[in-house]
Amino acid sequence: MDGGLIMTDKIASSKELTPSQKLIAAAIETKANNYGICNITNSELADYLGLSVSTIEHAISSVCKICGYEIVNIAGTKHGKTDRGIKVSQFRLSAIVKFADDYKVYIERESKTYKNKPSIIKENKTDYLERSKREVLFLLNSLLKLEGREMIRTTKSLSERVRKDGATIEDLLLIVEYKFSEWGEDPKMRVYLRPQTLFSIEHFPEYLRAALLWDRSGRPKIANKYNGVREEIKEELVDQKERLLADWNLLEDEEYLLRTPGYIRSDQENNRIAKIGELKEKIEEKAKAITERLKGF
Repeated sequence: MDGGLIMTDKIASSKELTPSQKLIAAAIETKANNYGICNITNSELADYLGLSVSTIEHAISSVCKICGYEIVNIAGTKHGKTDRGIKVSQFRLSAIVKFADDYKVYIERESKTYKNKPSIIKENKTDYLERSKREVLFLLNSLLKLEGREMIRTTKSLSERVRKDGATIEDLLLIVEYKFSEWGEDPKMRVYLRPQTLFSIEHFPEYLRAALLWDRSGRPKIANKYNGVREEIKEELVDQKERLLADWNLLEDEEYLLRTPGYIRSDQENNRIAKIGELKEKIEEKAKAITERLKGF
């Protein structure tokens, strides 16, 4: 990171973390994306901090335990394998962050017990591309709730946009969020929430412009044809339920009159009371079914 590591007060003042563990924790938070996920591998973390891979491997579990990080699985981008990710707490919302100068002061203060000073290495194009793939796939699969064999792994069009068009990770993630808000609830369009559609050369410029405007407008809820149909269906179901309730109330009033104390009922009236009971049960069943359907809206 050009400006240095993110060193929060919680990490810097921790009595449980060793100096090297503090640096590892700070690097994890620095490399975490906007969704709190750090996709960096042990070897990348070692290069970033100027430490050995074995040092990272021995310290990573302790750092996660002490800091409350969660190790998660994300869709891999190499040979379809699954990579490890580290889920960071919502530190970006509440932590007091210290950059550049404070970072240098920290290193100088800890230099007596920490021999290998870390060097801040700018992320190269290959690493950036791999991180783009991991973060976009993680977001897509999370939004679509895909697991195992269902998980999306195709990244060809994504790679082309990063290499040829200079697309940033933020651009790619914004398009995913924008199109999910538009297509996420539409069964017909939901299947197109995939890299080959979202990042194709034909659609990418248009989707990016629309996504940027959507973001600047405060990310309003997008009305589309399917959402309009859903609203119509919901209104019709609500109307049906209200009509059923009105019919039930009429039957209830009729039954009350027929059951007036001291009134001698005829066989025909007794049969009507029995019929009313059957009708009320059917109405209650229909109303219950509508209530269950409305839960999907």
